[in-house]
Amino acid sequence: MSNTEKQIKPKTLWHDWFGNLFKVSLIPTGLEVATDVPVMKQLPEADIVIIRRHSKIWTKEQLERLPDGIRHTRAKHVLVELKFTESINIDAICQIAGY
Repeated sequence: MSNTEKQIKPKTLWHDWFGNLFKVSLIPTGLEVATDVPVMKQLPEADIVIIRRHSKIWTKEQLERLPDGIRHTRAKHVLVELKFTESINIDAICQIAGY
């Protein structure tokens, strides 16, 4: 194995981790959370989380669990795009935990 092959790290799928945090919190309230949704026929990929409600309005329990900025929307589908680097540090953990 060459030095180049040893240095290549697999891409961290932050949007999956981020989406799973939403799933744990939101699915019990009747919301749908999706992370691997194609947004284009070809690359580039978008690291996104989609939150969907199937009812006519947000329930009180759903609104309590949605983050600030999303909690006040009337939209039926919410698209959250996660932009982050491949490096993990305390700031990254705090930012993700804050969501």
